[in-house]
Amino acid sequence: MIRRTQKEQDRLWRHYQLKQPEVFAMSYSRIRFFAQKCRPSEVVLNVGIGSGLLERILLERGVSAYTLDPSPEALRRAQNMLGKRFIGKCGYLEKIPFPSSYFDRVICTKVFEHLTAGQLHASLKEIRRILKPSGVLSGSVPYQEKLGDGLVICPRCLNQFHRWGHHLGGWSKTKMRHILEKAGFDVKGCHPRAFSDFHRPGFKNLLRATFRLFLGRMGEAIVGPSLVFHASPKPARRESGKRR
Repeated sequence: MIRRTQKEQDRLWRHYQLKQPEVFAMSYSRIRFFAQKCRPSEVVLNVGIGSGLLERILLERGVSAYTLDPSPEALRRAQNMLGKRFIGKCGYLEKIPFPSSYFDRVICTKVFEHLTAGQLHASLKEIRRILKPSGVLSGSVPYQEKLGDGLVICPRCLNQFHRWGHHLGGWSKTKMRHILEKAGFDVKGCHPRAFSDFHRPGFKNLLRATFRLFLGRMGEAIVGPSLVFHASPKPARRESGKRR
């Protein structure tokens, strides 16, 4: 598989964010799930503006919402939509333009799979830096994704690529725990699940949502499960003084 360059990744997501924001409608249940994890008093950084839905829900809940995204156009659109309480900065996870120990929570949902191994290593180091000692990293990646299943081909240049620009696949609980722990995080939770919408009225919708949630916890591919994780920075080790 030919990997996308950063410029190509940015161009892909700028198109979805500005020209086809409706593709993010399928993320409603997932966005609501992570928004409900945030307390009104928290200062939260969301990575990737998308349609701005997560930021809107957070602001409605009284959360101090910040966003990091590489697209200045998408951030300006969100600013116009959400008003002065929204704070967004243009940049990348490998070099986050926020001060150290600033956030109570960082949300990276559907983010890590777009990074290379080197980018992920640098990003986790930066996330650990900007989190408060008691802070939490929350997020999700596609569970046990086979990258080959998402390959498409350009009819003009015949270049093969992943339709969503994914670099890393095959996410398992063991893999995620290993990566987070190696980066200095204490994993609080890591499990597969599907994001069900229990807000739709009707008994059929209730059954459908319950069935989807059950299959998601089993990791069944038919419901496209995600691997959800929560982790906190490990306390820094204190160096013991030398005995005389």
